[in-house]
Amino acid sequence: MSSSADAVPAAGRLELSPASAMARQRQPPAPPSGLAGDVGWWPPVFLTVTEAAAKLSRHRSAVLRMLHAGKLRSVRLGRSYRIPEAEVHRIVAGQPRGGQTLTVEECARILRCSPATVCSLLHYGHLVGERNGAQSSYRISVTEFQRFISNVTR
Repeated sequence: MSSSADAVPAAGRLELSPASAMARQRQPPAPPSGLAGDVGWWPPVFLTVTEAAAKLSRHRSAVLRMLHAGKLRSVRLGRSYRIPEAEVHRIVAGQPRGGQTLTVEECARILRCSPATVCSLLHYGHLVGERNGAQSSYRISVTEFQRFISNVTR
């Protein structure tokens, strides 16, 4: 008598090993209860710079500038970047990057200078903020402002 392990597959059919069969049956984990309505949370999707530029309706070099300025989260893989699709959706929706943000006027009050000075700091890259339409309408994250303060006071 032969056991099932010694069974020969029928002609034209491939048999899967038990490990392969289990791997095919595995399903991604169910989303946590609070995220059940959040479509596309698993698996996370990462975009190339070109794909992100297309979704943001910007040039590829503009997206690279956003990456280097810290306005866009990314993962570096060798010489290329991968951007989480959720981060691109955040920018399209106009949401600030996590945490609290300050306006130009609030930063000027803290630094005891004019709003034009804060705009100059933003323009020359000493301070990083996200533009909200108008020329002087920026939002600066509190962590970015703290980084700036610590660099200045060294």
